[in-house]
Amino acid sequence: MISWSKKSKKIPLIENFVNNGYKIQGFTSFKFIKQLLQNSMDIKCIDSDFDEYWDVNQHLNVTEQALRFLDENEKNTFFLFIHHSAPHAPYRFPKYLLNQLKKDKEFAYYCDYFKSDKLLNAIFPQMNKVDLDILFQSDDEAKEKSSLIAKVTTGMINLEKNQANFINYLYKKEVEWTDILFGKILDKLKELNLFNNTIICFLSDHGELLFEQGKFGHANDYMYNEVLKIPCIICSPTLNEKKTIEGNVSHVNIMPTLLEIVGLILDDRIKKRSLWLELSNKIEIATKPVYSEGNFRIAVIKDNIKYVTDTKRRSQIINLKNFIIDSLKLLPKLSNSIDELKQNFTLFIVPYYKRLKGISKEELYYFDPINKIEKPVVKNISALKKEMADLINDYYNMEKLNLTEELSEEELEIIKVRLEALGYLEKKQKK
Repeated sequence: MISWSKKSKKIPLIENFVNNGYKIQGFTSFKFIKQLLQNSMDIKCIDSDFDEYWDVNQHLNVTEQALRFLDENEKNTFFLFIHHSAPHAPYRFPKYLLNQLKKDKEFAYYCDYFKSDKLLNAIFPQMNKVDLDILFQSDDEAKEKSSLIAKVTTGMINLEKNQANFINYLYKKEVEWTDILFGKILDKLKELNLFNNTIICFLSDHGELLFEQGKFGHANDYMYNEVLKIPCIICSPTLNEKKTIEGNVSHVNIMPTLLEIVGLILDDRIKKRSLWLELSNKIEIATKPVYSEGNFRIAVIKDNIKYVTDTKRRSQIINLKNFIIDSLKLLPKLSNSIDELKQNFTLFIVPYYKRLKGISKEELYYFDPINKIEKPVVKNISALKKEMADLINDYYNMEKLNLTEELSEEELEIIKVRLEALGYLEKKQKK
């Protein structure tokens, strides 16, 4: 899926299951996911307004609705999608877990030490407020908090060591809570005698920097392994033994692997990405390069080498010639085009800003699989850089399905507000 369009025409994984008689359902607390999937699934979106995004009860509701679906469909062949936006800043916990945390001396120390810290009150809004219904008095207060989080995730605010340690602590506790919620799903499958007849795939969309590189979060085009490496676990009744795939695996491997496990037909292009042969027969398959693309940077990983450079995608970055041409086109209707001119300027200036910040146009890293550390490659890199740059060109030349339509201005504005809420964009303050 390339775009965040709510007009997505089809999603291949879901479409395959629908066409083969599966009952399809999904639950999420995140409106972006609803926009992506609503044409392919009868997906439920728990939140109805901005302020509810900050309500911990959403995650409980997602789990409860998923459990209800399992109770109602134990006799059906089904595909169930469950999405939690936790663990994700702002961090928040149900009352029972918050009460348990208060008994932890480390937690009590942090809360007392930082009780008047505006930034940490935004990242952990329950620091001084237990009642989940009044975390924020208004949407404006919630938006102000999200702006603070955005400044941290984009590197505009530097944190002291104790602040970083507290955020690390909160993140791990949210991971534990998410684990508890997922455990409820597994327990329900066992209760209904479905566990041994169900394929389970657990994964994430990204990781999180917790100051390992002096950075926090996952926005701002971070291409560090802490962001790129995610948990990915596939449990299938047809697998007799545990198997770990050591080679590079990507999100693009998930769809063909799941389809092949259940015996659905794959075309040759998709089948090449399936991991089923390696999982079931312990036959090592040739690892393929994996890619990750942000707003302004793109990374390719082949074996233990990672290459990072500026993106070439026209919609995300523009050169001087295009910047001038596009700006001239906007001048006749300047009164209605200030925001668009600012956006064009941003797309144009960011690569140069990154150069000024000391980020080189090309970065090359080697991952040491024994010591589990990543370090820059500094010797004999010319030929290696060219080889990896050729892989980037291959990526842009890949055939891509046109799965989306253009968004309206209203839809773009909705997406912008949501991105600001998550800290991907800094909230522009009104004058």
